[in-house]
Amino acid sequence: MHHPVTKEQLLELWKNVDQLETKDFNPRVFFMMHDVDGNGVWDADEVKALFIKELDKLYGPNGPNKDLHERAEEMERMREHVFLESDLNRDGLIDFNEFMMQTRRSDFQQDQ
Repeated sequence: MHHPVTKEQLLELWKNVDQLETKDFNPRVFFMMHDVDGNGVWDADEVKALFIKELDKLYGPNGPNKDLHERAEEMERMREHVFLESDLNRDGLIDFNEFMMQTRRSDFQQDQ
């Protein structure tokens, strides 16, 4: 399982969900594609949607764990972690600039 919102996790979504070539990864395009309502920010639901494929690895039909309550708790922990790191103005949203600042951090390259 990938650390939430690291380059490796986003690349996996880019390739497997968005069906794009990893060599063409563009953080700006990624942000816009996952801003489902097109309002220029990611809300909690848009951020949680980023984790569905990750959580399927553990809690999906072929995963080792079938506890849906535990899955929901893990998704919420991941959301809280991402907002703690990325929502710099603490408004409950991640705007494009906050996302881009996250992609420039050294730990963005590290999949812990």
